[in-house]
Amino acid sequence: MTRLRSFAKAGGFDGKVDRWQTTTWLAPSTLAFDVGCAKADTGAVDGDRTQGISIWSTHMITPETDTSTHYHWAYVRDFALNDDKMTAVLHDGAKATFEEDVVMIEAQQQRLGGISFEGLIDINADNPPLQMRRIMDDLIAAENSVGS
Repeated sequence: MTRLRSFAKAGGFDGKVDRWQTTTWLAPSTLAFDVGCAKADTGAVDGDRTQGISIWSTHMITPETDTSTHYHWAYVRDFALNDDKMTAVLHDGAKATFEEDVVMIEAQQQRLGGISFEGLIDINADNPPLQMRRIMDDLIAAENSVGS
């Protein structure tokens, strides 16, 4: 909740806001995020974001070995462009969030390393990662068949 309030504060909004976050996965290894908020009921829900602030973030993941990865990230914003303090606040917040993700990703690697995903029960909560695995399997199969 603190981060949501901080985001509204970054835009100088008092009271309620409409918030959005859209994630796009560009297989095999790039995530693009469109995140922002606007004063409630100013049209953001319908796509008019002119009364709000936006941050676009890209995460690029490059395998190093079978069990290690380079994870690069960057972001840009459309507000307070000449405000060094805002840059530092947003950078520190993004870095803290990323560092939390690293802990989770490393724990997943240890827990999931070497297990089979055959026989997983397909429930709604697992739909995105299962779709991602199927897409990756198809990409790997296509890549392996090119030389055949």
